[in-house]
Amino acid sequence: MAKPLALICALLLASLATAQDYSLTAPDSAHSRQVIEVSWTAPQADGGLLEIRTDLETNSRASYAYVRGNPQTIEVPEASGDYQIVFVHKGEVKASRPLTVFLPEASLEAPAQVGAREGFVVTWRGPNSRSDNITFAERGGARIRGSSYAYVSNSNDGTVSLQAPEAPGEYDVIYLTGSTVLARAPVTVDAVSATLSAPAKVSAGEDFDVSWTGPNSANDNVTFAERGGAMIRGSSYVYVGNSRDGVVKLRA
Repeated sequence: MAKPLALICALLLASLATAQDYSLTAPDSAHSRQVIEVSWTAPQADGGLLEIRTDLETNSRASYAYVRGNPQTIEVPEASGDYQIVFVHKGEVKASRPLTVFLPEASLEAPAQVGAREGFVVTWRGPNSRSDNITFAERGGARIRGSSYAYVSNSNDGTVSLQAPEAPGEYDVIYLTGSTVLARAPVTVDAVSATLSAPAKVSAGEDFDVSWTGPNSANDNVTFAERGGAMIRGSSYVYVGNSRDGVVKLRA
């Protein structure tokens, strides 16, 4: 009877030792979408998985990373709140530790007033997480899809360049991390005007000068249109940015 009892005790001790061999070391808190390092110990690392879960009662995970290094990096969820970092092996949670996620601070400085399609500089401060960008939103509202944007990771001096929307109105420049707006700066976009002076009559195929004034925004150009109508695609055109004296040359 002594031998079976000794065997059972040995197995229990081995099981406890194995359970104690799993552990995690990680920050107690991190900001939204921050990449953190998690150090781990495990008797069997092959097939290991790090997950960040909202709780230990469900298998729902907000982020995960395959264990390939030690420490292993993992991206923190976007939503603030309390989470659990877990080490999973063969579908079982072997170790866990709590993590609190908070929203980071960000700030923006932009001109209060710009012209339609005008290029301008925005000064930013923020977490610079993956794909963070500066773009436009409705005043106090949602991001405007298709508007000008710039990734902050491409900025070496804390500034980015944007182009104002074409439609005049009240807008916000926003700092966006994931789908969360961290900062806003109000910008009013004003209508712009332009003038042209050209010969009243030219011959077909003739080159002629056109004098212009205007905002000279990116890709602004002088070209042809139907009388009082739409632009004629395929007709002669010249970018005004290539003009140094306020005059461009077109071909009729």
